[in-house]
Amino acid sequence: MKRLARQKLRDFIKTELGLYKTEFDRRNYAIAFGHLERVHIVSQPFPVEHTLTHLRMLKFALLTFRPFEIIVQALYSLFSFKFSLLNIFPQGNTGGANAIKKGRMEIPADIQQILSE
Repeated sequence: MKRLARQKLRDFIKTELGLYKTEFDRRNYAIAFGHLERVHIVSQPFPVEHTLTHLRMLKFALLTFRPFEIIVQALYSLFSFKFSLLNIFPQGNTGGANAIKKGRMEIPADIQQILSE
C-alpha cells in the first residue's frame, strides 16, 4: 500500500515538473514557480525529493536573478534533508522565500486528496 502511495506521489511530482518546464520555457515564471511550490508541498516528508525541490528552486532563482530567493533557497537546500528526516517542517508550506513567515499553510484540495490516499 505504501509503495502504491509513493508511486502516486512520484507521478504527481513528475507531472508537475513537466508543467514547470513548459511554463519556464514560455517565460511564464510565476506559473512555473507555482508548479515547483506544488512539488514542494508533497516532497517535504521525503528527504531526497525535498532537497532536490529546493535545489530546483535555487536554480530557478539563479536563472531569473532573484537575489533574496537565491539566498533563501541556498539555505533551505542545506537544511531540507535534515528537516525531512526529523519531520520538522510546516505542512503545506510552499517552500518559496515568500513563505518564510507563513509557517503551516493550507494544502490545495487536489494535493490533499493525493496525500490522504
